Order: sequence, then C-alpha cells, then structure tokens
Amino acid sequence: MLGRKCEEAWSEAYEHVLVPRFNECISTGQSSPTTVDQFILERNGYQEETYFVWSFNPFYDERGVLQGFMNPVQEVTVLTLNERRTATLLKLGELLASVKSMNLFWHGIIDGLSQSDDNDIPMAVLYSTKSDTEGDGALSTASGSTAFPICQLEGKLGIPDGHPLAVERFDLREGRS
Repeated sequence: MLGRKCEEAWSEAYEHVLVPRFNECISTGQSSPTTVDQFILERNGYQEETYFVWSFNPFYDERGVLQGFMNPVQEVTVLTLNERRTATLLKLGELLASVKSMNLFWHGIIDGLSQSDDNDIPMAVLYSTKSDTEGDGALSTASGSTAFPICQLEGKLGIPDGHPLAVERFDLREGRS
C-alpha cells in the first residue's frame, strides 16, 4: 500500500469513508480523530470483515498550502473479533450460570446467541437428542439396550418458521422428519 494512490489502496472504502475524512481535514485544517472502523475488503477472492485504527493528518508546506496527508494505519481485525466473540461467550456464561432445567438451558442459549453480533452468529439451530425405544431398526448401545436417535428442535435463531434447516423432529439415523 505504501506509495500507492489512496483510491487504489483503499478502493472498497475510498468514496464512502475516506473522501469525507479528506474533506473534513481540508475544511478544518486538523487531523481526523483516530478511530477503529470496519471495512469489508476483498481478500483472497472473498469479502472479509476487517478493522483498522487510522487517522488522516494533513501536512502543509512553508506557505501553509496543503501538500498531502499522512495516513497511519494499523489493522486490528483479530483483536476486535476476539474481543467481540469473548464478550458473547461471557454473556452466555452469565445467562446459563443459574439455569436449573434443560428447558431453561435451551432458552438461555438462544437468548445469549441473539445478543451476539450477526456477523459472528447469523443463524443457529439447536437440537437435543432423545431415545425412541420402539419400532424396527433399533441401535444397540454399549449397555446392550436399544435406542432410536431422535433429534428434537429446541431453538433457532435467524431462520424463519417452517424452513427446512429447522425441522421440528427427525430421525438421526435416517435423516428424515
């Protein structure tokens, strides 16, 4: 990026983020504040959520004429994502610490996940497994008893009712509802 034109180096953010900052610096003559900003950048063939700490610092010649900008930049994507995701885990821990039943556990998980950032958990489907000991094709367990693995929907997030990703109940061995 060093030495490249800004509109080339920051093509994804140039018009809607950087130009307003340039204009602010030009009109006030002051540096822009250092902030952590999200950029969706094209990397390795896909769009990636990234975060940078940066500012614009105008520099002038001896006559006071604006000659350009210094733009110190530091990527803080890993730090920002780790802080956000750790906050989600801490919130889940708080919500589940006093749970006294499995029903409340499932509700607590969905509640905690719903408070997370949509970029981290855009959707979730939670199933419990139950044994169905009647019918043909039973599985033998280590104890010698038979069980039919049935999955029961306990909660979902970001998926509409009736969507095929969130069926109410299905047989794990056969994959049918």
